[in-house]
Amino acid sequence: MRLTTLREKILNASLVAEKIVGKKESLPILSCILLDADKDLLLKATNLESAIEINLTCEIEERGVVAVPAQIFTQTLRFIRGEKVVLKTEDKNLIIESSGSKTLIKAIQHDEFPLLKSAAQEKGGVVISRESLLRGVKAVIYSTSTSIETRCRAYTYP
Repeated sequence: MRLTTLREKILNASLVAEKIVGKKESLPILSCILLDADKDLLLKATNLESAIEINLTCEIEERGVVAVPAQIFTQTLRFIRGEKVVLKTEDKNLIIESSGSKTLIKAIQHDEFPLLKSAAQEKGGVVISRESLLRGVKAVIYSTSTSIETRCRAYTYP
């Protein structure tokens, strides 16, 4: 795998994905983000109860798949100062390069990552846009208790 993308774009996506992964899982793969570079970069994360897939457009030079620990990946992206980031795999590990810095993150066997089914693939599933869901939640948020309302406001994305 080899691709180039904007640091801010992949950092924001990994921050969202990191909220899904488990912190102290018995299966190490569940604390990872799966990076799947095909036509676009697809970030996947799951804790087996909930899952997320984030699609990012970027310049992909070589296709590939790698699973890296979410917390380490996100922290590494936070400390990188360059605007553009190059992600590539070498010896089944992920290398992040930007502005003269080079970081190696040990990868986990990506074959162990659970397959995610989208709502459209499941029988009776529903696909709803993010905007529609947020409108619906905002329409009924006044009826929630104070403690839940505070939590919902904290996770509202612009």
